[in-house]
Amino acid sequence: MNARSRILASGALLVVLTIAGPSAAPGQEGAPAVDAAGFVERFRLGWTATKEHMRPADDAGWKVRMETLGGLVRLGDAAVPTLIRALDDPEPDVRVLAAQALSYLADGRAADRLRRTLAEDGDAAARLYAADALGAIGGLRPSPLLEKVEAEDANRDVRAHVRFALERDGKPLDDEVRSSLRTLDPRKLDAARVGERAPDFTLDDALGKAYRLADFRGKQAVVLVFIYGDT
Repeated sequence: MNARSRILASGALLVVLTIAGPSAAPGQEGAPAVDAAGFVERFRLGWTATKEHMRPADDAGWKVRMETLGGLVRLGDAAVPTLIRALDDPEPDVRVLAAQALSYLADGRAADRLRRTLAEDGDAAARLYAADALGAIGGLRPSPLLEKVEAEDANRDVRAHVRFALERDGKPLDDEVRSSLRTLDPRKLDAARVGERAPDFTLDDALGKAYRLADFRGKQAVVLVFIYGDT
């Protein structure tokens, strides 16, 4: 659990995903302007819900998600009102995306609505990201709501993420994480191919130690596991 929180906090997942591919994407220089509602709608059309713990190997939805998150973070403060409204969307996956994006934007205007998501949303992933977002905003302290969710939520990951949010000790999200998304170039996504030499990359572990794939070539096998299978 700490490893997956660290992957989010460090932006390490972005290091693995930003490796190569075609065409200019919305939000990049030279691409058509897209507002926050446009990014949310593109996500709605490009993301396929699944009940599986992990998404299928041929799934392209993760690229849509990364492009959407990158675009929303580049929009910055202007995206927040749209994302707050999206927390009321009838589609659970859109609510999850909105809460996840707000965890990167870390804007205090969303705090009250995020607390309601944490308390009431029927989707565990939406509640989980609401907890992350509340922690990322900064200044989070124990409260009756947080204590209740940590003790009683039916999903253990939600309970754990409330604890992670509190363990930030009120520290807001580091802007380095936003910068990783802000500078994400979708043209460099999806370079790895089965049976071919893997592109080189550097990845931080849960304790912040950096590992470079090139350092292991010809020495031992390397297996990467990312456990955010719900998104």
